[in-house]
Amino acid sequence: MGKERKLSGKVAFITGGDSGIGEATAIEFANEGADVVITYHTDKDAAQNTLKKIEEAGQSGMILKMDQSKEVEVEETFDKALDKFGSIDILFNNAGLNYSEVKLADMDTETFDKIIKTNLYGYFYCCRRFVQERLKNNGGGKIINVSSVHEEIPKVGATAYHCSKGAIKNLTQTMALELAEHGINVNAIAPGMILTPMNQEAIERKLNPSFQVYQWFQQIFIQNVASINC
Repeated sequence: MGKERKLSGKVAFITGGDSGIGEATAIEFANEGADVVITYHTDKDAAQNTLKKIEEAGQSGMILKMDQSKEVEVEETFDKALDKFGSIDILFNNAGLNYSEVKLADMDTETFDKIIKTNLYGYFYCCRRFVQERLKNNGGGKIINVSSVHEEIPKVGATAYHCSKGAIKNLTQTMALELAEHGINVNAIAPGMILTPMNQEAIERKLNPSFQVYQWFQQIFIQNVASINC
């Protein structure tokens, strides 16, 4: 008998599925039997590479360009995904902007607003649309929000980023309480430093690539945690 694939028949919607945690999770979900929709912001080639790996796992996939800070784009992207697959069972909110390493006194309002709109509003827009669709289908489903260890641990020069991640933690907890009666399971994952394209420059400034700890950072295991939560 072949390996049991626990996500067979499910459809997952993953934001920022073109690289890093989103890419790894998309591949893991496909290996577990899910069809996968991934969004990307700018790197279409990377998104197509992820799609190829989804299809190599024997699953259907779809790539869609989306700026999640824009409510209309989120709605249109969900419409396209639903037109193809009919329903979405799993939402994996992952796309976001990293901290700008600008201290509070030097941060302009535009930068603060951009990070909050992407990291917090974007999650809200996706969660709301997903929940609306699940309630039309009598509930059920999974939401996994990627937060950060910095939802609890402050860092100099990351005011907007930390505000957004702390808010995601509270958004997740509130949704979990609200949606439990509808059978919609909501969790957050708060990873520490992982060597993804978004973090690579910062890690390389602080660590020698020959160090064992640097090599450890290259291993991405978040997708396994996400799979367990599904």
